[in-house]
Amino acid sequence: WYYRHQEKAQIASNERRRAIRREVLAAYGNACACCGETTPEFLSIDHVNADGAAHRRAIGASVKDTTAVFRWLKKNNFPRDGFRILCFNCHLARSFWGSCPHEAIRAAEKTG
Repeated sequence: WYYRHQEKAQIASNERRRAIRREVLAAYGNACACCGETTPEFLSIDHVNADGAAHRRAIGASVKDTTAVFRWLKKNNFPRDGFRILCFNCHLARSFWGSCPHEAIRAAEKTG
């Protein structure tokens, strides 16, 4: 069936992935914990303790499998401690630079 209906199967698979993603994002509040971004296409799951690579290895997720953590969270009674939503900008800034510029802005507003 799959080989005769590859396009239909791909559409169904994409929708299943999107549905799981929507469900998990909703469980974590549908907004970036750092900047408040709410556009779903920009949101991702962050491992609060910076142990995402180890977690993905532990669950056998490949780098290309962008929904593996979402599926794992759903199977393991989400929402769970140790995870949060970040937008891709905040996520990348924390991963690459060690902190997000929003944190410095908030700190400056508190002191200034």
